Order: sequence, then C-alpha cells, then structure tokens
Amino acid sequence: MRTSLRGGLAERRSRTVQGRRFQDSLLFLAKWLRSPLKIAAVMPSSPDLAATMAACVPVEGDGLVVELGGGTGALTQGLIERGIAPERLVVIERDFGFYKILRERFPAANVVLGDAADLTRLVRAAGFASRPVTAVVSGLPILTFPDELQEVILREAFQLMEADGLFVQFTYGFGPPVPAKRLKRWGLAGDLAGHAMRNVPPAHVWVFRRDEG
Repeated sequence: MRTSLRGGLAERRSRTVQGRRFQDSLLFLAKWLRSPLKIAAVMPSSPDLAATMAACVPVEGDGLVVELGGGTGALTQGLIERGIAPERLVVIERDFGFYKILRERFPAANVVLGDAADLTRLVRAAGFASRPVTAVVSGLPILTFPDELQEVILREAFQLMEADGLFVQFTYGFGPPVPAKRLKRWGLAGDLAGHAMRNVPPAHVWVFRRDEG
C-alpha cells in the first residue's frame, strides 16, 4: 500500500511539474509574440540546459551567484538543485510579469526588477555592496545583442566579481556567443563547458573568465 501511495504521489508531482512547464512555455510564447525584441526567447530553458549551466558554478563558499534574465525560474531552480542556497541568489529580471512569478516561486531568493545593463547599481541597491560575487549566470540571448550592449553587460558583471569570477552563458549557435577577438579586446577568455542537446533548440554552454595570458 505504501509503495502504491508513493507511486501515486510521485505521478501527481510529475504531472504538476509538466503542467507548469507547459504553462510557462505558453507564457513565454505569448510574451514573445507581443514583444519579440524584448522577450528574445520563445521558450524557457529546459531542465537539461539549466543543469548544464548550473554545473559550471562552484557550490563552495558564500559568495553571491547573480542570474541575469530569470524568466519563469528554470535556471533559478537548476542553481538551487545544484546546491546554491536561495539566499545566495540575486536574480535580475526586467519583465514585471516574470518578476512577479519569480518572487512567488522563490521567496527566499533575492529577486530584483531591472535591466542587466544596470547590473552593478541594481546589486548595490539591493544591499549587497560588500558581498563578494562568485559567478554571473546569464539566461540572456547575448549572441543577438549589439557589440556595445555585450560589452556593457560583461563589464558590469566582471566589475562585480572577484578575480576568479565566472560568467556562464548559453548559446544556440555553434561558435562562442561572443567572438574570441572581442573577448580578448575586453581582457576576457572563453571556453566551451558543455552541451544541452535535449533543450529546444539544442544549446551550448560557455564560461568566460578574466584572461590571465
């Protein structure tokens, strides 16, 4: 009987999770149709992509992990499942609808309404001016951004982070989301860290760090 009850409970939980993912996908699509330039992704990140990105983030220590573009929380959930305490997370989201969803789903995380291009000010205004930042994890489609905006976001991120800080970024393209020549000009280097082939579309994960060479 206990096995049957556990099985039934697990099945109901699975249906609940699947139902929420379906609702999230519809929400992303609706927002994208209304404003494709503002909501660049048609679907939220898959658990596969979230886990692949989260695996790049060190669990040790108490430094902050900053997430850019929280959406409906797929990557946030992946970071928590990785072992990052919600209190260490600062999630930046500029869409008010997504912001409200994130506040409801992750009440222990620090969810901030604002634009990633204003990252330093947002993190300081949230009360973390003296707290070290271990990593910045980006759910933004940075490949599609103008060069100037890419530079602003990366400069803001590395300005916040410690010397060994990591910037984790996904891309749907086959090459790096930011060209190597541009990274070098900004004093950065990038490495391919993993793949999420079950994501739709398949995605690749890159890690940027300060170039010590």
